[in-house]
Amino acid sequence: MYVALELSKTSWKLAISDGGARRPRVFWAETATPIRADSCLVACHVRVIIERLRGPILRMRVLLLPVLGLLVACAIAEVALRIAGVSTPSFGAPDPILGWRHRPGVSGWYTTEGRAFVRINSKGWRDRERVEAKPKDVFRIGILGDSYAEALQVPLEATFWSLLEENLSACGALERRRVEVLNFGVSSYGTAQELLALRHHVWDYEPDLVVLAFLPRNDVQNNSRDLQGDDARPYFVVQDGSLVLDDSFRESEAYQRGVSTRSRMLRWLTDRVRLARQLRAVQFRLQAARLIAARSGRPRVSGGPVFAEPRTTEWVEAWRVTERIIMTMHREVLDRGRDFYLVTLTDPDQVNPDRRRREFFAESSQTDDPLYPEHRLREFSRVHGIKVLTLAEPFLDRVDRTGECLHGPATSDQCFGHWNEAGHQLAAAVLSSRICGDYSQRP
Repeated sequence: MYVALELSKTSWKLAISDGGARRPRVFWAETATPIRADSCLVACHVRVIIERLRGPILRMRVLLLPVLGLLVACAIAEVALRIAGVSTPSFGAPDPILGWRHRPGVSGWYTTEGRAFVRINSKGWRDRERVEAKPKDVFRIGILGDSYAEALQVPLEATFWSLLEENLSACGALERRRVEVLNFGVSSYGTAQELLALRHHVWDYEPDLVVLAFLPRNDVQNNSRDLQGDDARPYFVVQDGSLVLDDSFRESEAYQRGVSTRSRMLRWLTDRVRLARQLRAVQFRLQAARLIAARSGRPRVSGGPVFAEPRTTEWVEAWRVTERIIMTMHREVLDRGRDFYLVTLTDPDQVNPDRRRREFFAESSQTDDPLYPEHRLREFSRVHGIKVLTLAEPFLDRVDRTGECLHGPATSDQCFGHWNEAGHQLAAAVLSSRICGDYSQRP
């Protein structure tokens, strides 16, 4: 930048330039008396510059006042949100192997269904902090699953895997070893992603037992690109009798958008500004509200073709791929000298306390057997020597005896959604009883 001052007897000229290609700004004034090359007198004439800039300054002030007001309002809202402890973070981010996974260290309140404070550990899982190297006196169980295992709807200490750890601590068959149950569940994961999680993450923790928490309602569909229609996740396909990984999701528009600079900047902003988190949460809620409005007038049904014998080639293939993934997972676990359990989870309408709702569910699913997935997987497991536990039967027994809702928030009478705390407690009790019983029968 340079400044040039030119003086004559009755006028002065001031030129300011930043040194670039643009023409310098020139200010000029004429006086009635001769100008002396005196700095004080020249300074007096600077008021001419101020007069000339007054108009632009006033116009800028008109624009700045609303902006400053908005900034002040945002600052007040940010302080209020922090004082109130309101925080709705975005837990997930794209992952080149799994499609997406949790971001390490993110924490905040989850209030979409139930209310719980959620903290993601330093390795990117909804669990306590864990060391990878397993101590000699520890018996470890790794849980693979989707949103049921992730369990954002309840506090960590109320999840089935946390209660399972507590229940098994009293199992004498485990030779007085300390039990650790590690959670690797992530919302919307299919069995393909769970197999990849086992290969790339779970084995780092040296589990003695691997539990696949399988949700028939959507896990079979999740494993089919044709049925799921989601290009942002990995799939397996069966080719020449072998499982082949399809990881073309990395080239999809959704994945590329998620790893873009804009998306990374947005995640950085929402991590640090709670107002941005809330605005993001409001956006998601509005999208959900629009979906609900679009479905208004239609009966809510959580069933579908998975609860009946497959009638289309897409569903036949989806079941074939799913069963092949389970077989592969079972074989890989056994090859390492570890144990494997397949545990089927419950659909809310399968175990609804209202029998009329269960009948309507069966009718809408066009099935005579609402437990078709459980019966199919039980027979499949018998044939292939897989230890299986189906939770639908003990859940049905409980609701028929007590009329208790095991799904959905305690404030709702719909009994629809993920497991509530009572559902997690029952699942932990049934699973711990089965595991302890099986280990007690070992020589």
